[in-house]
Amino acid sequence: MKITKWERLVLYPLAAILLVVFAFYDLPIMQTLYDSHNVFGRMGELGGEIPLQLLGVVCGFWLFRFRDTSSKSRSVLWGILFIVIAVFFAGYGGGQIYSYLKDKPYTTYSFHPGIWFAVPVAAVYLAVGALIAFKTKISNPQEAVVFAWFTIILYFATWFSMNALKFFWARPRWRFLVSEYGAAAANHFQPWYVWGFRWKLDDSYASFPSGHTMNALCWIVLSFASAFIDKLKDKEWTIRVLAYVWAILVALSRTIVGAHFSSDTVAGFFFEFLLFDLLGAFFFPWFHDKVLAKVKSTENPLKTATN
Repeated sequence: MKITKWERLVLYPLAAILLVVFAFYDLPIMQTLYDSHNVFGRMGELGGEIPLQLLGVVCGFWLFRFRDTSSKSRSVLWGILFIVIAVFFAGYGGGQIYSYLKDKPYTTYSFHPGIWFAVPVAAVYLAVGALIAFKTKISNPQEAVVFAWFTIILYFATWFSMNALKFFWARPRWRFLVSEYGAAAANHFQPWYVWGFRWKLDDSYASFPSGHTMNALCWIVLSFASAFIDKLKDKEWTIRVLAYVWAILVALSRTIVGAHFSSDTVAGFFFEFLLFDLLGAFFFPWFHDKVLAKVKSTENPLKTATN
């Protein structure tokens, strides 16, 4: 299910209008909402990317489950690669939660774990992801393989574009400005349409666009899973709406804790929607046919029956 013309007609103009509005109201909105100790804001920071990270783990295990077993060496090598992919996303999830629980000058949590805390969190990701991947009834394993690879590609495309934009914009986060300049923070405010290129990627200058919002919307790709999970058939729009609502809630949480201005979150939503739209419309059909042709050209015993 690709992006529909109605989604394009609504979301693209809305994003453009909001970017114009927030060019004037970014600062007063932030000054009104900012609360570094807000519980909702903290929860969005800690859990906003969990759906994407968990989906990445599941995709790694789906690739493992339906890997090429036409020979022992292929089975072992591909198996190792796909387990590494699952571990990568689990480690990403555990590491991110650890990083946000650390003590920072602009945020205070009552619990400050060591790096060890990332390990049990990653283990939970792996356990839950494996349970979902191996217990879900798959009606078409070939489609599951295509979906898993496409999701991983979408994630890395998101990561690259997000960091490239952050690098060139170098917009300072509000909570960083408050920690550095206190009451004079507004004097150092940088509008979203101003580039602040610094020749290095610095987290304190990574406000535009919102990475949390981009990753929160990234799991919209799950709407493609109806091609091989019968229980998701006719539920594509439900998945889309849930992804949009989730991304909006995460976006609001990021503004409340001063991590991103409202324009940053709108830009994050826009760029991720655009990326998904372009890849879904132009890359996915070609990629889909290529992967299926590759699978069918081998003697890979991917079973059409569920297992």
